[in-house]
Amino acid sequence: MDDNHDDLMLEVSILTYDSRLEDAKRLIDLASRNKETEKLLSACSIVLMATVLEQVTKTIISKEAKSYAEKYELPIAHTPQMVYLNKSLRSRMFAIPELMSSGKYTLSNSNRHIKMLHEIISLRNSLVHMEDDTYLEKVGDGNKLNVTINHLNKDNGNSISIEGIALPEMPWSSISLPKAQLCCEAIEKYIREIVDVYWDDPNSVDKDGIINSDLVIEF
Repeated sequence: MDDNHDDLMLEVSILTYDSRLEDAKRLIDLASRNKETEKLLSACSIVLMATVLEQVTKTIISKEAKSYAEKYELPIAHTPQMVYLNKSLRSRMFAIPELMSSGKYTLSNSNRHIKMLHEIISLRNSLVHMEDDTYLEKVGDGNKLNVTINHLNKDNGNSISIEGIALPEMPWSSISLPKAQLCCEAIEKYIREIVDVYWDDPNSVDKDGIINSDLVIEF
């Protein structure tokens, strides 16, 4: 450009969270039409929903940190927003409306949709952080064991099945389709009434969309 003019800078945000949410909804639709893999597909949709939460919270907080750093000429690592970025997903989920409203609003833990957002995070944690465990259970009386042990041959994997001990249900086979549908309803509302409102006008301090949402309460 001419030396007598200031350089222009264009900031472009490429958002893909809608695509991930649509992927989760497609998995739920598949689950509704496939009874055999219903719970597995429902579990997969939960992981995608949590991924959406991770994505939108980190993206907004990072943008706020960058704007603050540019305004006050600070290294981005020294901005107050970076404190949120290093916290848990639950904390970041709450931080978004707080940052958007300059601390006037926060999520309402009594709201049924917010409870389901907590459920998404808890379920995601149980799915991706699970580990095989050793289960101990008292069986029989005295020295008598009421357990049948079936030894399978090597052609079948040389495995052992134990009849008489009830093992807990594994996380990947424990999530019902109705639970996944409720979780999806909750995250769609969070996206629509908070995240999308932010991207409509990220430079606004007071957002009527936040004020009118039953997901939030005043501090």
